[in-house]
Amino acid sequence: MKKLIYLFVILFFTKLLIPTIAQAHRMTIFAWAEGKKVYGETSFSTKRKPVHVSITVQDPQSDTTFLTLLTDNQGKFSFQLTPQMLEEHPDLLFVVKTHDGHRAQWLLTADEYLTAAAKTAEETNGRSSMPSIAKPHKIMRPESMSMGVQQQQAIYIRHIVDQELEKKLGPIRKQLAQKNITSIRLRDILGGLGCIIGLAGIIAWLQSKKNVQNSMKTFILFFTFALLTASPKLIYAHFGMVIPSANYVTPDHRELSVQLSFSHPFEGTGMDMARPDRFFMTTGSTTTELHDKLKQISVMGKKSWKTKITMKRPGVYWFAMQPAPYWEPAEDIFIIHLTKTAVAVFGGQEDWDKPLGLETEIIPLLRPFGNYAGNSFTGKVLIHGQPAPHIAVEVELFNKDKKITPPSDYHITQIITTDSTGVFTFSCPQPGWWGFAALSEADYTLPGPDGAPKHVELGAVLWTYMDPYSHQ
Repeated sequence: MKKLIYLFVILFFTKLLIPTIAQAHRMTIFAWAEGKKVYGETSFSTKRKPVHVSITVQDPQSDTTFLTLLTDNQGKFSFQLTPQMLEEHPDLLFVVKTHDGHRAQWLLTADEYLTAAAKTAEETNGRSSMPSIAKPHKIMRPESMSMGVQQQQAIYIRHIVDQELEKKLGPIRKQLAQKNITSIRLRDILGGLGCIIGLAGIIAWLQSKKNVQNSMKTFILFFTFALLTASPKLIYAHFGMVIPSANYVTPDHRELSVQLSFSHPFEGTGMDMARPDRFFMTTGSTTTELHDKLKQISVMGKKSWKTKITMKRPGVYWFAMQPAPYWEPAEDIFIIHLTKTAVAVFGGQEDWDKPLGLETEIIPLLRPFGNYAGNSFTGKVLIHGQPAPHIAVEVELFNKDKKITPPSDYHITQIITTDSTGVFTFSCPQPGWWGFAALSEADYTLPGPDGAPKHVELGAVLWTYMDPYSHQ
């Protein structure tokens, strides 16, 4: 029995200390059953909560929808298990979607919610037939009880343990599911540790009777399994996109088209984008405004923009977009992705590492054209012209024809952190357009649809093309 207790403690702290991946704009959902009621929470990895977002409860085998719910102001939801669920006991798939393509899911198995419902019924029946132990101070010593009373006593004690575990370990479990380990509070850890010690004391007290001991063993193993297998699903990142028809221009093909859009590039999910506040082209000391030359088009089935330019002089040309603020109701924030890309024209190679003076931007330290897949891209993130240390940079491939299938959700968006000088490096394994988005929060707010001030997420986005390496 002591070995079992030690194993429980070791596994708990292993789960607590295992690092998780914090990814911007990732959304999580998780659900659990208590009695005949199911509770759930949703959140973004930015710590914001999806507000009034639709959740469907489905049968994963038949895709039948049992319920459609809305999250509250804290991203939470709950419902009573229906007679159909309790009778047919299907697994329950929870799917949350936002209007712009965010999606996450969580599977609550029938065993989980049926066990919780049966456990509540057992405890209720046990307590109703055991009035003499209705309060903790009425608990009797094992040697003074008959076997039946001992079993009833064990049920009641497990009920107490359940309540205390939920109170003490709940904050830790939820923070783990939100992938926010760094903000776990000391009192949560100490509370969880105290609860484990208390559980060990109860188990030791009940050791004298074999049948009660076996019951508690089963309980501990079930709880440990449930704790360790909690693993939230992920969704994908926003990217502003400025994609030219080529990243270098030759005298034989002088015309260049440039598309502007807002999307999840790997998954091929677009969002409607309003006409940008500004779109310009710069080379050397010359800047040309292109805002009025934009024409509306559809990219990934969503409102986007395009222009065509005939290149006339050699140089390295930067195309940069300042989009209109994008309102993200699920996160209650505005998003502004300041996006740029470079095109080499007629052999030009000057000023490819020149800052454009944007509020935030990525300065390439690898020439951003004429590169092969497999090359390592290095960049430096600036905010107000100053290096941005220790911030997350999201990386995605524009999976244009959806030829690449990721082995897991984690492989869709790669994550890097800048060093103390704001520099990061990433090796691009596939040919195609690669996007780098360094995310930060603006030092100002904007009025939201309700007139209240809202936070603004800034993205410094750079796109560069990696050519396939040919041996011919």
